[in-house]
Amino acid sequence: MRLYTLLLIITSISIPLTGNAANTPEAAMANMLMQMNHRPSAAETQQLSAYINDASQPESVRAVAQAISNIDHRASDADKSRLKQVLADDSASDAIKSLAKTVMSFNHQASSAERVLLMKFAGN
Repeated sequence: MRLYTLLLIITSISIPLTGNAANTPEAAMANMLMQMNHRPSAAETQQLSAYINDASQPESVRAVAQAISNIDHRASDADKSRLKQVLADDSASDAIKSLAKTVMSFNHQASSAERVLLMKFAGN
């Protein structure tokens, strides 16, 4: 009975932590940035376009998705300007703000320290 109770508690705790978090745009974009070299792949660009064109997504999510899709070795000045607005947006989540910071400093790939932070949002 104790083992059953323990398993039930562990399962109920782990499901919310791993359930939907890995299926969010934030998690997908974090995974992209952790693995990206120089620019997004065609498949990643297609996925980012879906976020960009999804009116149900917050503007901050769409702005970060747009900036990632435009990365060519680094973010453009125009995208960096837009990402600064995301950082100033009180309604933007911590995950989105971290993604915005990573994109702003992206130089061919995310740094080792940024990859560690991205893992927190990637659902891994």
